[in-house]
Amino acid sequence: MYVYGMENPFTRFRILGVLCTFALLLGLTLPGPSAAQDCLRLGMDEWPPYEYSDNGIPLGMSTDIVLRVLEKLDNACVDSLEVYPWKRGLNLLRAGELDVLFTADYRPARLAWARYPNESLVDSGWVVYVRKDNKQLQDVRRLEELHGLTVGTVIGYGYPSKVVLFLNGEARQSPVASDELNFRRLDAGRIDALICDRYNGAYLARKLNLQNMLRVLPEEIATSRLYPMFSRKTVSASLVERFSATLKAFKKTDEYRKILERWIHHKS
Repeated sequence: MYVYGMENPFTRFRILGVLCTFALLLGLTLPGPSAAQDCLRLGMDEWPPYEYSDNGIPLGMSTDIVLRVLEKLDNACVDSLEVYPWKRGLNLLRAGELDVLFTADYRPARLAWARYPNESLVDSGWVVYVRKDNKQLQDVRRLEELHGLTVGTVIGYGYPSKVVLFLNGEARQSPVASDELNFRRLDAGRIDALICDRYNGAYLARKLNLQNMLRVLPEEIATSRLYPMFSRKTVSASLVERFSATLKAFKKTDEYRKILERWIHHKS
């Protein structure tokens, strides 16, 4: 959560959303630009350090960025921010029961029901973790060198084409429900390697106190650009364009840099 002082931007958004709703119920119009505000229903999943919740409080790098950009955006407010399993969040966005869902990679198949901003929230990458004490892998530097070994993946992830080709032809793929489970399996020696997002992997390694037992292969498999998605049923193209322009400007600020620094090195 983006809180450098005592003030929480989500709290400000939530109060404003309640005021907008209350005014509409009474048939009133809030003064000034608030009268035309788009109060958005936001959804997120649990994918630290990008987004997660702690005792009902929304936290994370993407959470901070999305809320801060919406705070800067004229005539926009947040009605609610809820945590959903990813598949349910996608279904709600598709049905127009959510206005915004984060964090997502870009997939053309979603364009029929979702709008993407032109600007990404953050850029990351796909990496491979192995155990430092695995003598068989001490000199391994690239994904292709894991030929014939058991590699942990996550069910439902959209891996880069290079990873898909490798998994389908040269490795024994072992999919499970979460990245954290893969880290625990790697620690227990049940898999030889795992493939994950760079920042999510670093977060989990610190959380599980495995950072001194594991190493990341030097090769970054692919860059990934991460976005919020907006429902085509409820959010106009013009609002998404304004969000994108505001985000692009925000990414040039020290405030944005501090958000990245805070969460990239954050420990649960």
